[in-house]
Amino acid sequence: MVLTVGAGAGILWLFVYGDNGWPDEAEHVLLGLAAAVGLLILLVCLFIAYRAGKSLESRGGLRKSHALLALGLSVGLLLLVLLHQCQVGNVG
Repeated sequence: MVLTVGAGAGILWLFVYGDNGWPDEAEHVLLGLAAAVGLLILLVCLFIAYRAGKSLESRGGLRKSHALLALGLSVGLLLLVLLHQCQVGNVG
């Protein structure tokens, strides 16, 4: 998304508006482009995950290692956020 907005802003700056004042609509177009690209990326990732999940369903059962990995990553991410908040002084 960031690359898309950067490329869009670069194209608008180089070929459309230049150093002159930009209208408010340009910002709305860039934000809409970012939202569209983000939604597209989300849908592609969900489609890939769905296909991978369907292919793994044939193997059957829940693997304990996968469940523990998912739990560990979830808890670890929360701990990283908490550690960051403690370091900047928002907690404690």
